[in-house]
Amino acid sequence: MNNECIPTKEAAYTQKITVHAGYAMTGKTFCGPLTSRQSGGLGGLATDPLAAGDGSNILCPAAPTAGGIVGGVINWDVPNGGKAPITRGAGTFLPVTSGAAVVVGNELQVDTSGRVVPFTTGRKVGIAHSAAGAAGVDVEVELYAFSN
Repeated sequence: MNNECIPTKEAAYTQKITVHAGYAMTGKTFCGPLTSRQSGGLGGLATDPLAAGDGSNILCPAAPTAGGIVGGVINWDVPNGGKAPITRGAGTFLPVTSGAAVVVGNELQVDTSGRVVPFTTGRKVGIAHSAAGAAGVDVEVELYAFSN
């Protein structure tokens, strides 16, 4: 598994869920907002046989927008159409790839690749507990509570 994201501290609110990837996802980055189920929903699963690649997972159709809504941190690289495990939940500490230099204590938002950058506008996703001198460096992030 490439770019495997292993939490350094899990909290009472840590969630691990599987989503259906609507784009090629990169591990240790945030995915875009979650939408509907592939099939089923509140009424239950679709009747058998399920469509190819279906699993009644929640859909994550696209990467986040800069400063936008996120669904969670992708646990490893997943191709378009694959099943992507994600981790989310306030108080969870995990490595996330930086999109710019980050200082310990920076509040963070995402760029269009789901990497963390210092907060300027939009939605805050967490706080940095380690530094990055440039883009492409893993930063230990404590996740904030966020919703779709």
